[in-house]
Amino acid sequence: MKLCKHAACIIQSITQMAIWGVLLLFADSCTTEGIDAAMPDDIISPTNNYTLNGKVVRAIDEQSVIPDILIEICVEKNNPVADTLYTDVKGLFVWTGAITTFGDNAKLTIAATDTAGKYRKHSMVIEFSANEINQEDDAWFLGEAEKSLTIKLEEK
Repeated sequence: MKLCKHAACIIQSITQMAIWGVLLLFADSCTTEGIDAAMPDDIISPTNNYTLNGKVVRAIDEQSVIPDILIEICVEKNNPVADTLYTDVKGLFVWTGAITTFGDNAKLTIAATDTAGKYRKHSMVIEFSANEINQEDDAWFLGEAEKSLTIKLEEK
């Protein structure tokens, strides 16, 4: 009885592989001859590298740094990318990400949260405009931009 179950499993796997093989053959044959098919070089999704250098301080004196603050970064529009990191012992953080903007401005939503609960959550939107980008001569990589910011957290 066990041998029959094992044989049935093997037959099912072979059948599935055969079906996928036939589908792949047909998919390849569906390419139209004589028509300019889009090639990877023709489909341009330019990206830029964006860097945020940040510091988190107490709002009351704007000098005292706050370590171990959770920083959440969310890219708006075409890139629902989210990233999380923490401030270091000096209250600093650095985030770098490649974003496809399709020629539009890049908007990042930044949220700073004190996981210990001593400070209020703070959110802000950072926007990079096209003229802030150091341009490159590559169709896929357009350039890079960098901003520095200070996040001021208020005590609860």
